[in-house]
Amino acid sequence: MISKNLRLYIFLFVLCLPLFFINIRNSHDWGDDFAQYIYQAKNIVQGVPQSEPCYIFDNPNFSSPTNSIGFPLILAPVYYLFGNNIIAFSILITGILFCLCFALFIFFRKHFTNLISVLLVLIFVYNPYTLNFKMEIMTDIPFAFLLLITILTYRRINKEKIINYILIGILAGFLISIRSIGISVITAISLDRFISYLRLIREKSGAQYKARKEFVKPFIQIFIFLISSSCFFLLLNVVIFKVPGGGILRYSHDFMLRNSGRMFLENILFYLTCFQNYFMSGINSIPLIPHITQFLILSLMLVGFIKKCMKKVELTELVLLCYLSIIFIYPNKTLIVGMRLLFPVFPFFLYYAVLGLQLIKLKLKIYKNIISFLLGLFVLLPYSLSILNIMKHQHETLHGPQEPESTEAFNYIKNNTPSNAIFVFFRARTIALYTGRKATYSWYWTYEHENEEQLDERFKTTGVNYILINSDLEDIGSERYMKKYPDKVQLIWQNAKFKLFSLKS
Repeated sequence: MISKNLRLYIFLFVLCLPLFFINIRNSHDWGDDFAQYIYQAKNIVQGVPQSEPCYIFDNPNFSSPTNSIGFPLILAPVYYLFGNNIIAFSILITGILFCLCFALFIFFRKHFTNLISVLLVLIFVYNPYTLNFKMEIMTDIPFAFLLLITILTYRRINKEKIINYILIGILAGFLISIRSIGISVITAISLDRFISYLRLIREKSGAQYKARKEFVKPFIQIFIFLISSSCFFLLLNVVIFKVPGGGILRYSHDFMLRNSGRMFLENILFYLTCFQNYFMSGINSIPLIPHITQFLILSLMLVGFIKKCMKKVELTELVLLCYLSIIFIYPNKTLIVGMRLLFPVFPFFLYYAVLGLQLIKLKLKIYKNIISFLLGLFVLLPYSLSILNIMKHQHETLHGPQEPESTEAFNYIKNNTPSNAIFVFFRARTIALYTGRKATYSWYWTYEHENEEQLDERFKTTGVNYILINSDLEDIGSERYMKKYPDKVQLIWQNAKFKLFSLKS
């Protein structure tokens, strides 16, 4: 006889199974962050040091030459079994999202009915942004999953046992090895233990001296947790894999360059737009519903969060506050990056929205589940048109390295250029992954004030041999350079989208 609890999980399993049939891709777009992650996974499998980056690191103001090792470690087993196979990586990311569904259900179920918990899971995982994020080989979904696992584990541990803080520290150390913003969880857990100390003082004031040793416990716990998380991060990124800079310089440098109080206020408004945009899917076809949805959820979320904080501040509230505080001072005005940064905490927004909804007293309690079901459908309905559109186009080859023109260009480079040749390409990390050649950038925001003479000098210093141009990618630096020095470049090969130039000595 199958228990009621098991039937519930089987039901959720069936509802989430379609994820493996939506947006499983055999191609990737041109964004080359994914290429660096795969390149690092390749290095892990082949035993190549992480100090061997996939592109020429000729500008210390750009970023760290490699990312932290967490996500490449997740990709490494798939690379070992299937090589650089986009479908295999896509299935892996989908599998992690599938596991996230059950973690979310466990999280929501502690606070809400089974029906509401299932609906919240579906609202999150079938949102078109979620479905589009899962087709890319990026950290969004793995980070969100491990973030939730860390919170759930912390909730369940016996907080009197020191060994449990070592376990949580290991989880947190791996979390920041995936995304450095995982430091928000470390901060939140430390704050939670300190708050427990303040509560202890209030409860134990006037107690006998023998009880005073309890006051020291939270500080010991915080110390053990911080040491464990730091040591595990350093063990992975410095001792074992020797990632240059520990992989943390990639984003920390941005804070040093651009942080300001004005940016904090601007980012609040910017991320408010990102939040609203998350629930605007289907707006072209059903314009009214998404507008109502994003307004209701935002209003209810704020009410629910304030109410929860007034009742008791716990780890979830601290994580959200620490996380948002970090991204509010991070210099970004790109919508897709903003959506990626908000993505891991969207489930918490839904959680507080339902808490806000529960403050509305309904006299017809017998219809509570029906009302919840109808509200869930109200949010899910606009998704359907976007999901159908995703499925309609999911077998098309994206503009990127898997296009026939790209494959032809990369094969030409592998077969007709020296193995030690150095290329300039707008997606340097991608060409490095797919051709095995070193590459550098001609232009990025850190190069935007570089004139043609400086660009020429950098090419000479770096030892650039070839410039690759793609008609779909606007390469400002290369275009400027070839316009300034037409006698220094020679077209040696082209197809419908690519032109390959050699640099004359």
